Amino acid sequence: MTDRRQTPFLLLSVMLGMICAPVHADDQEATVSRAANSPRAAILPEGLDAQQYPHLHNLRQITTSFFSGGEPETEAAFEELQRLGITTIVSVDGATPNIELASKYRLRYVHVPIGYDGISEAAGKSFARVVRDVKGPVYVHCHHGRHRGPAAVAVMAIASGAATSDQAVKILEVCGTSRDYAGLWRDVAAYRTPGEKAKLPQLSPIAQVDGFVTSMVRLERAMQQLIELQKNEWKPIANQPEIQAEPAAAIVYEDFRETIRLHLADREPEFKQLMQNAFKQSQGLQTALKAKDYGTASTALQSLGQQCVNCHKDFRN
Repeated sequence: MTDRRQTPFLLLSVMLGMICAPVHADDQEATVSRAANSPRAAILPEGLDAQQYPHLHNLRQITTSFFSGGEPETEAAFEELQRLGITTIVSVDGATPNIELASKYRLRYVHVPIGYDGISEAAGKSFARVVRDVKGPVYVHCHHGRHRGPAAVAVMAIASGAATSDQAVKILEVCGTSRDYAGLWRDVAAYRTPGEKAKLPQLSPIAQVDGFVTSMVRLERAMQQLIELQKNEWKPIANQPEIQAEPAAAIVYEDFRETIRLHLADREPEFKQLMQNAFKQSQGLQTALKAKDYGTASTALQSLGQQCVNCHKDFRN
């Protein structure tokens, strides 16, 4: 019979043995597996009937806490968000959020606008702040809910610990994010959650949005890249292999479209028409490059460049 006085020492020995025992690979894999199967870590869970929310376009459930989709444009859309259980809306679009209508349905807005060219370090930190501070289900939207919104919610899934980098990339695939927006794919794959001591930005319901001048600078940079690629027979340049024709053309197309949508309300009719013409030409350029029709692409780029020259002559110079 064991002496009762020895019992505490036996228990202590057993506990120390458990603590000091080596962790085997199988044990580590089991731990990871349990984490991956936890409710918080469920990526792209099934069960959401998007047809029950017809005013939320491209609605997808990304995790138990995160949803993505298009901009809620009507009161019916905000009512559906409330019915879905959403407490906070994160807009990554450039348009000013409808704070009044959101408030009517007791929804908080957070505005973190991003472009089609990627997710900046500051935006990545803002998404980490959302994960840290916001309680309750979150709906993330861009304009249509296919490209920027899914990229943002994929980053948030990483920051929350719900997704690995590979799983985050899978989110983009399932949501139909275009490979033309290479910067979004790049920044999702490369995202790393800020450390505990990292200073995270304050969240705002209405952020300062890139203005018309900033959009034009970005357009001009992408146009210059296309000109250099065209000179190189549309092949990547040796010292800049990351610059590709189709993604650059996609940035030009989207910047024209977003500029028309967001920045031309008070501009002259003649200027609006020039921008519309340039937008159509950028669409033709993008189509030609997708079809590998480089002759047509070169002609379209030349026409678009001349359109820019004419516009600068009349309205900038």
